Amino acid sequence: MVLICREVSGRIRLAVTLAAVLFVGAVAFSRLYLGVHWLSDVMAGLAFGIAWVALLGIVYLQHARRDVRAGGLAAAVLATLLAAGGLHIATAHSADMRRYALAIPTRSMPLTSWRDGGWAELPVQRVDLLGDYEEPFTLQWAGPLAALRAELLAQGWQPPAPWDLSSSTEWLLPNAKPGALPVLPHLDNGRAEALVMIKTGGDVPPAQRLILRVWPSGTVLSNDAGTQPLWIGTVATEKVEHLKPLASLVDERDDVNAALRILKSSLPGARTESRAPSISGLEWNGEVLLGQP
Repeated sequence: MVLICREVSGRIRLAVTLAAVLFVGAVAFSRLYLGVHWLSDVMAGLAFGIAWVALLGIVYLQHARRDVRAGGLAAAVLATLLAAGGLHIATAHSADMRRYALAIPTRSMPLTSWRDGGWAELPVQRVDLLGDYEEPFTLQWAGPLAALRAELLAQGWQPPAPWDLSSSTEWLLPNAKPGALPVLPHLDNGRAEALVMIKTGGDVPPAQRLILRVWPSGTVLSNDAGTQPLWIGTVATEKVEHLKPLASLVDERDDVNAALRILKSSLPGARTESRAPSISGLEWNGEVLLGQP
């Protein structure tokens, strides 16, 4: 940064400095957010880094001036960061997701209690990264996710397109099909989805898709045969908006009931229970599906 800032104008120097501060700040915040380091660790690291850069800058400025191509140096630094970051994501992302997964205390509930009303003790709505309440949990599934996935596959649901270079470019197409667009991730209390399935065509209107997202509930159901996990999920309708000739966007519909009716027909063995609908701004009748293999 010192080499680049010395060779550019004041306005560009400010932009380079802000970019470096934002990058370092984002890394520091991530270490605190993930609980990897204490605040004192992060502050000590920042202090050491600033002191080291300042020392190198002083030594460099004390020597005879040598011309540096700021544009080429900046491109080389950016390319190195992208290459190193891409390599790290490709080789360590899965392990990092497991390592930094949010640890939530697990409670136990008898299976009969869950069926007899214990299901109502589980959360009503998803909580996003900012702590805001979002779409309601309209599915509770007792048992392995593989069984739920198999039932949905038999009813025409499918896994979403994976996030890669090919699928990411679909967003730039003005006529992208609903099934070709990857699904934007949603978090519940900091946890990523354990299962995501989509449904297009058939009883789903054109240019729309249903998205089922499932998270661990933090509850384990027990009976004489042992224990099984309990999962909670949301189902929503997304409409694909074509901004011709620029790109495609998705808009989540507020009508939870329409998506829930299709999910209910895909899980004929699920039992329907009802909450008192209390979420303003959403068309939801309070129904919750309770399913198990």
